[in-house]
Amino acid sequence: MKLIDNHCHLQHKDYKNQIHDILKTIEDKMDFVVVSGANMEWNQKSLKFSQNHKIIYSTLGIHPVDAVKTPEKEFSQNLKWIEENLKNKKVIGIGEIGLDYHWFQNPDSIKIQKNTFISQLKLSKKHNLPVIIHSRKAELDALEIMEQQKIKRAVMHCFAGKKPALKKALDLNYYISISTNILFSKDIKKIARDTPLDKIIIETDSPYLSPEKGKLNYPWNTELVLNKISQIKKTPPEEILTQIKQNIENIYHLKLFPSI
Repeated sequence: MKLIDNHCHLQHKDYKNQIHDILKTIEDKMDFVVVSGANMEWNQKSLKFSQNHKIIYSTLGIHPVDAVKTPEKEFSQNLKWIEENLKNKKVIGIGEIGLDYHWFQNPDSIKIQKNTFISQLKLSKKHNLPVIIHSRKAELDALEIMEQQKIKRAVMHCFAGKKPALKKALDLNYYISISTNILFSKDIKKIARDTPLDKIIIETDSPYLSPEKGKLNYPWNTELVLNKISQIKKTPPEEILTQIKQNIENIYHLKLFPSI
């Protein structure tokens, strides 16, 4: 049973001394991994990983926290670079992008977040690519903007919204990405319970959200996510993984898994 991870950050500095071993384990255990961008350094490294490894794909975008910290002219230049690199076949989405009201709550920063979010959503529509959405403590605002912009394909990364936000996301036909935090969060377990299997995607957000306190997370820990969803849904993990792989193909408009 080859695993998938729809969202990780192999470019993180904490992986530097073990990246060769990590890539070898990915090659052995997995058949689809998305390395998500968040700022220009991470975008460039994400693209490089995807170019050098067959099963690794890239998404490019400016995270809302980075967007707030980036001068307007520099952001425009970054967006231009992202657009120029969307022609690469291993770039399969725009992300991670969105809103973050955990780190920034003041009106000026929220305005910047919304403006930069909308500009990236428009880029996704122009190039017919799905978006990977960061919406920490801002789920309903993010979904409202996405609905206004008529976004058709989206993955709600590490989704932690309450019931109204989950309902809205599902009504908009978006996918809910469940991470390793399902292992220690009652709220995420409830989200997994309430999300239909044909709308679930799994991820680790590694090296973050480790199942072991004080240790790094790794892409193959999606197996733990899969097993927990299996318990919640009372469905064999192999069956769930097959459906998730179908969901992956649907969101990215790619044929990736010949066995399904």
